[in-house]
Amino acid sequence: MDLFGNVAWDSARLKIQAKADEWRRQGFIGPTMASHTELAYTGIVDTLNVLEKEFSLRKEAKAALVDADD
Repeated sequence: MDLFGNVAWDSARLKIQAKADEWRRQGFIGPTMASHTELAYTGIVDTLNVLEKEFSLRKEAKAALVDADD
């Protein structure tokens, strides 16, 4: 079940996409350019590993990834 698949989250998704666009326009700075090894010092790698176990791809997303690899 996708808890974020509801239209109630559309506004939040748009805000996040806009913020990501702002970061990209600012150029190559800070964590956006750091390697995975460098980020390990911040603890973000551990956090991402924990979060990765909490989420899963929907069936249609998995199918799209498989199709993209072909």
